[in-house]
Amino acid sequence: MGKMADALTRLAYMIDGWQVLEQRGSILVLRKKGVKMMCHGIGTIYSISNDDNYYTNNYWDLFMPLPGLYSRPQILLIGLGGGTITRQITAFYNDASIDAVEIDRDITELATKHFDMGDARIIVADGAEFVKKADSHYDLIILDAFKGSKVPEAFMSKEFFEDAYAILSKEGMLAINSMDTLNTAAIPASKFNIYSLKSSLASGNNITICSKAKNAGQIKAGIANMQVSESVKKAYALLA
Repeated sequence: MGKMADALTRLAYMIDGWQVLEQRGSILVLRKKGVKMMCHGIGTIYSISNDDNYYTNNYWDLFMPLPGLYSRPQILLIGLGGGTITRQITAFYNDASIDAVEIDRDITELATKHFDMGDARIIVADGAEFVKKADSHYDLIILDAFKGSKVPEAFMSKEFFEDAYAILSKEGMLAINSMDTLNTAAIPASKFNIYSLKSSLASGNNITICSKAKNAGQIKAGIANMQVSESVKKAYALLA
């Protein structure tokens, strides 16, 4: 039944004009003209990349200005997909260092084969375990990991947030992508300032920012002066 469903998924994309570059089970790498996508089944897009533009006009763009709040930013990305975020960060920040952790080896192999990963160091590992054992410090942790449409429970535990806090720099922040409104009960409010980013770019996604030291005004002011798209600036102007 699984193989039949995978074949039907492949056929549906082909009928819609997509070229299937590679398929491993329910994960497909697709191309149409200058656009590449990594998808899980029908309708779940893990990554999108346009040959002519680093912007996606979607939630990935909302992470782009955050490294600019730091000098020589050290970044940890949990959940690689097709590397949309690593490509964007590399394009905009020459001095950024990126560790990208992905638990699924098939995804990492497809990503490195078919997409531009930028300058990221790719690590095949469980993201929660990596954070627990990490001996590096990061200015920014981006959590973009899903099991189905949910953020895995391991990343929503008090233990994970404590571990993330421990490896963040003095003014570091954790930015989380979720499909539903994030339940922030496990996030220690005594340690993080918690903000929500509402934007049409999110298109059903919710971005939650957990900041150790920077308040909303500091984040807004920093991003207002950056050379990023007006749609991204407008999104951060409403940070609350």
